[in-house]
Amino acid sequence: MLPDRYYEAEVREGPKSRPFYFYASTVGSAGREGTHPEDASWIAGAYESAIQEIRKRLQDEHDAARDGIAVAVSEPREISADEMVRQNPRLNVHVEEAIKLAKHEVGFALHPIHMVWTWIRADDPKMEIVAWLRLSDDTGVSGRGFSAAQLKNSAIMERMIIQAYRDLLRYRSQRQMMDMLATSAASEGD
Repeated sequence: MLPDRYYEAEVREGPKSRPFYFYASTVGSAGREGTHPEDASWIAGAYESAIQEIRKRLQDEHDAARDGIAVAVSEPREISADEMVRQNPRLNVHVEEAIKLAKHEVGFALHPIHMVWTWIRADDPKMEIVAWLRLSDDTGVSGRGFSAAQLKNSAIMERMIIQAYRDLLRYRSQRQMMDMLATSAASEGD
């Protein structure tokens, strides 16, 4: 799997199926295009983790309903942004805008940040969260779930993306402070 690409897999729930989408990229000054060759090996692991999460979430719903339906997911295939939007314009156009906004907001980071977006077409109108953003770096992970209404409102979407980014930066700062304190305490003990 490569960065800055859209991938689609088919989620099968008994006789029904619906698409599951995945997008991953590295953003931040070290992740800017052309500044360094990117190791994309992390993307396959992020995809597998996302697939396991969606499969478990949907399977838990079917198990609770005791309907005997097993959830299965096909192998991913790369698709273009145009094809992705054409498949479900009411949702996917907003996810595409959210990705662009997140790349812009997090692109100012001074260190590389892995950004993963996953989303699924919501057949159930009661399904509150339809898209998930996950930001991670070498110190931690932060994320947010988005409803379709939140994706359609650019001000709310921007605020939620910034909150996820701030959470990651806060965790990173705390981790760096703890590391400095541990180093200082170790050097004083010598």
